[in-house]
Amino acid sequence: MKNLIHYTFLIALLSMPFVVNAQQITISGQVTDFEDNVAFPGVTVVIPGTTIGTVTDFDGKYSISVPTETKLLQFSFIGMKTATIEIGEQRIIDVALEPEISKLDEVVVIGYGTVKKSDLTGAVGSVKAKDLVKITSLNPEQSLQGKVSGVQVTSTSGAPGAV
Repeated sequence: MKNLIHYTFLIALLSMPFVVNAQQITISGQVTDFEDNVAFPGVTVVIPGTTIGTVTDFDGKYSISVPTETKLLQFSFIGMKTATIEIGEQRIIDVALEPEISKLDEVVVIGYGTVKKSDLTGAVGSVKAKDLVKITSLNPEQSLQGKVSGVQVTSTSGAPGAV
């Protein structure tokens, strides 16, 4: 009986480090734009060098469970500088991301995603909204006409299915 108590105590003692190492903490906060303090949805929050991560919600808020020994969190978003923040004793970490102007010219947003300019095989043209509001016209088609070379804008009757 004494040996059984000793073995039970020994097993409990040996398994304690595994229980301590498995502890997790929850870090939460909000990610905003540095200039406007506007919430950023879709920001990737990860522990560098791992596959543990999450994404901010519509209000720029996130919550992530990380092992207690985690030292850093990394925040990244297209067109913004990646921020690496030291956790320390903090449990609420709010981050303001700064724009990365040099990389904005390298990415083209298309109707169904984004591509690098170097991977693009066709011509890309853009019309800024400020240029369109200067023109007085009855419809958007007239405003766009002649703004981008090689583009022809035609309007139809507006009826569903009309060509």
